[in-house]
Amino acid sequence: MIVLKQAVGCSLDGSATVSRAERMVGCERFLVKRLHRNLDPDDTATLEQEITMSIQLNEQPHILPCEHHFVEGPYLYAIMPEVENSLYELMAKYYVDMMPEGLMLAILQRLISVLASIHELGHTHGRVCAAHIYYDANRDVKVGYAASVFDYYNYHLYPRKKLSPMWPESAIYHLAAAPEAHKSFESDIWMVGVVALELIYFGLYVSKREEFDNLVATILTHRKFPLGYFGVKENLSARQYSDGFVNLVTSCFNMEPANRPTAKQLLTWDVISHPLATRGFYM
Repeated sequence: MIVLKQAVGCSLDGSATVSRAERMVGCERFLVKRLHRNLDPDDTATLEQEITMSIQLNEQPHILPCEHHFVEGPYLYAIMPEVENSLYELMAKYYVDMMPEGLMLAILQRLISVLASIHELGHTHGRVCAAHIYYDANRDVKVGYAASVFDYYNYHLYPRKKLSPMWPESAIYHLAAAPEAHKSFESDIWMVGVVALELIYFGLYVSKREEFDNLVATILTHRKFPLGYFGVKENLSARQYSDGFVNLVTSCFNMEPANRPTAKQLLTWDVISHPLATRGFYM
């Protein structure tokens, strides 16, 4: 018997809720995505398909797996390991001034590793952004995929941020999508660059696509991240990024999709295969 506890989030379309839960017997804790099957059969079919896709990659060490699923009454349940929150809460708690480059690389290495596994199966992710990357109680990064993608209720984070235009973190995967505007291996790689910007700036403080495109163009032209571009993190003026990090981001933002590196290729790059990026995840 499963006991649902606090609701912590929802599916991207709001059709399913995500709650912390535990078993009546024992102390096992986990997350449960619950969908009412009778309210929208299309949503049910979508979640069932996503569960199948997730299960194929349950052995990938950096993915947030869908470990089990079942139907009880009118509800479809998908069971996932418990995670603390998304990278946005991690940044708000521990790295509100800046995140170390080594930690950013460790996060990107895990994301790229997951994308390589997904692409090897012939699938695309399509929802890559920092809001869909989570950290667990062991302080390790887990990437949501298919059934395990959901949005945390992170309203409590906003008072900590400065008042300025900002794209909602849960919508960045489509607001900042690759310019070719269709899901592909290459568009997933574009989003690796987007996640890097989210980690640098603690979100994307832009109000429209034109501003984001101008930011990317500036980065590609000058191979630098504009200081104070979003009106936050003034101390970035003293921050330097390695050539390897800059090369990684600019390569992901190549305007010609065919010229972007594949996830498998990125895993061989020194900046990603270096111990600094592959080490354990520490606060």
